[in-house]
Amino acid sequence: MNITGKIAIENPTQEVIEMDQKLFPNPWDTSQWIKLDPNLNHLFTWRMGQELKGFALLGTVPGDDVAHLYKIVTAQNDRGSGSSQEFWAHIINQLVPLGFRRVYLEVEGDNSRAINFYLKVGFKTLRKAKGFYSNGADALIMELTLGV
Repeated sequence: MNITGKIAIENPTQEVIEMDQKLFPNPWDTSQWIKLDPNLNHLFTWRMGQELKGFALLGTVPGDDVAHLYKIVTAQNDRGSGSSQEFWAHIINQLVPLGFRRVYLEVEGDNSRAINFYLKVGFKTLRKAKGFYSNGADALIMELTLGV
């Protein structure tokens, strides 16, 4: 399968915010999206025509070669098709030339669907953080070393 459509870095749109609020387990409110510094964050979107199929938000620190994956979301009707893995591969292909060597994330310990996705695309579990989330849930801290 080849992913079709356009993958780009863009600023948050109402459409991205709505997808986050509808599909992400711990969505952000609009003010959190508006406060994002475009110099420190990369929002990758995947669109087919005008339709938003998914997005991934990564945070960075100037001079560091590690990116923090805050969220990756795929449209409900595209889940399970393998397109999320292809979307992620395209993101990696853009991160490496930008100088990133690793990506890390936190994921709720009982979110098996997300954990399975991360393992499929090469993330390794570093450790478990007990009571990491505000609801008391544990998190897995995972990391991916980019092929460079």
